[in-house]
Amino acid sequence: MIFLRSIAIASCLSAAAVHGLVNIPVACMREQPRHASQLISQAVLGTPLEVTDTIGEWLFVVTPDGYSGYMTASSVEQRSLAQWQHHERSIVSDPAGCVLTDSIGGVVVRLPFNSIVEVDSDGWCRLPDGRRGQPSGQLVCLDRWAASTFDASKVVSTAYEFLGAPYLWGGISASAMDCSGLVSLCYMSVGRVLRRDAWMQHVDGEPVDSLLQTGDLVFFDRSGNGRVDHVAIYDTDSLFIHCSGMVKVNSLTPEKGDTISGNVVGFARIRDGKGARTVKDHPLYFPVDK
Repeated sequence: MIFLRSIAIASCLSAAAVHGLVNIPVACMREQPRHASQLISQAVLGTPLEVTDTIGEWLFVVTPDGYSGYMTASSVEQRSLAQWQHHERSIVSDPAGCVLTDSIGGVVVRLPFNSIVEVDSDGWCRLPDGRRGQPSGQLVCLDRWAASTFDASKVVSTAYEFLGAPYLWGGISASAMDCSGLVSLCYMSVGRVLRRDAWMQHVDGEPVDSLLQTGDLVFFDRSGNGRVDHVAIYDTDSLFIHCSGMVKVNSLTPEKGDTISGNVVGFARIRDGKGARTVKDHPLYFPVDK
């Protein structure tokens, strides 16, 4: 996805700032405070946000990747992040998601991949609005997950979990995503926050000229306008996985006959501090005094 717009960066938490947590499985971010406005991004349940303005039923928010836009107030639970940051939390690590059920087995909510919930002392999960449920799926302690060593092979293996998932401009959930949304989704699975759009990921990453490694990003100009407008994740042996129509695998080698249209305009390697920000050091996720 390429979208040229002003980006507000949430660099730190101030005492005067208003914050919130996404309170529905997938919250849509619009360019303007209208339901008919273009979808520009999304955020899954439990994603921390900075709320900078309110216009009627809409909140102007900034997500952890620095992207800004409008979400409906009903999709965000406005609250201080301090208590949430110090509470035990878990993240949904299964690409298939997780279901929370109540005491009689009724569905409370279906949690998508990378959702974050609080965990109470009785093992039940608590949503931002206080609803609770028992998890039936793979959850991992957020503190332990955030402290894990970066693993580029997991970025690629996660991408393969979404083969066949449909393309959605502005999508960044396991249900549907755009090209840069797939990249962001997969890097978030290893605790790394990337900026949202393909051109941003191209600017932020460390340029690579040759000897590509698993997890490197491949950038394309598919429209012929001289700009980066598509991104893919490199696997091995010239293969890359990307979302174009759907999540699929293609090759950089013409002899294999499964290349895509457009010109390759560069490669980049994502490193901590060079293209990626770690969740464990992000002030929206963890207190700065931890």
